[in-house]
Amino acid sequence: MSERVDAFLARLERISIDDLQVLALPPADPDERSGLLDRIDTAARASGRLDELDEAADRANAMIVRELSFRGLEPTWFGLNWGRALARSDDRALLVQAVEDAAMAAVVADLVPADSAALAEPFELVASMVGAAPAVNPASQTHRNVIRAVWVFAATGLLIAIGVALTELLLVVTGNTGCPIDLLC
Repeated sequence: MSERVDAFLARLERISIDDLQVLALPPADPDERSGLLDRIDTAARASGRLDELDEAADRANAMIVRELSFRGLEPTWFGLNWGRALARSDDRALLVQAVEDAAMAAVVADLVPADSAALAEPFELVASMVGAAPAVNPASQTHRNVIRAVWVFAATGLLIAIGVALTELLLVVTGNTGCPIDLLC
């Protein structure tokens, strides 16, 4: 694997998946994209980099799909898991395509720079949105900690109430109220 592809994948790994989903890419023109892919494929074949081209796309796909799947759902203590994904499924599919295309463009960037730049342009556009995603999603860590604390206190209170009720029941059943003052019993 070339240093260019490794550098691209390292850059991709550093970008938050939430930042990549802020911008919805328009669908690429099929004829224009097909022409770019043909020229890049031809350049890779002529330079003996065809296997590297396929491997770059596969590695980029695996990385972006893994990140998208990790961020798709976030367990909650209570309530629905809404608002986790920032993009629609169509937008995520276009993002995967843009990432694959940019990885392939990195393989032949030194051979066909104009075509490589054109193929990588959609990815560069979404990558320029670094820092634009909301800092805190609806299911933030702080929110989850508050919910956990409420559940712990509620469970503790319930256990204490059950303990007091069982103790009182035991005292009433045995006939020993243990009350020192008749007025209070």
